[in-house]
Amino acid sequence: MTLSHSHKTKGQVWSLDILVAFVILLLGIIFFYYQNPLESGIPKSDTETLTLYAKSISGFLISAGFPANWTPENVTLVGLTDGNTRLSQTKVHYYSSLDYKRTKNILSTTRDYQISFRDRMNSPLSIGNITSLGKNFSAENPENVVTLTRYIFYNGSIIQMVVHVW
Repeated sequence: MTLSHSHKTKGQVWSLDILVAFVILLLGIIFFYYQNPLESGIPKSDTETLTLYAKSISGFLISAGFPANWTPENVTLVGLTDGNTRLSQTKVHYYSSLDYKRTKNILSTTRDYQISFRDRMNSPLSIGNITSLGKNFSAENPENVVTLTRYIFYNGSIIQMVVHVW
């Protein structure tokens, strides 16, 4: 008799376990939603938003892009390196020939940006004959600018790729 009685109780506890587990899971999802600043509806400051865009843009640019040997005609994702953080002068040249609005679309940004390069002494550096890409932020004179520097290789030296977003 004891076996059949515990068998009925075991089935009832199992449904209660599922209900408790579901409630805990639901509470966990709700907690994560409100704690995740990237996905929640909680407004971010302009500086935080600009920082996210700067990180995203610089991340795209230090990649090889897609396709890896892209041209202005077939580019779907802009990257300025060979994929190993070595700057490609050809890709910088190709990038400079792209329409600014198209580059914003490819980089998935609604904000304005400028990309420039600096040598080890922090002096402006030309890649070919190109000194900067995008808009000139000093001519725009924006109120809030976020600057992010990434280090890459060019001609055997470490240089800075500076991304300004406003």
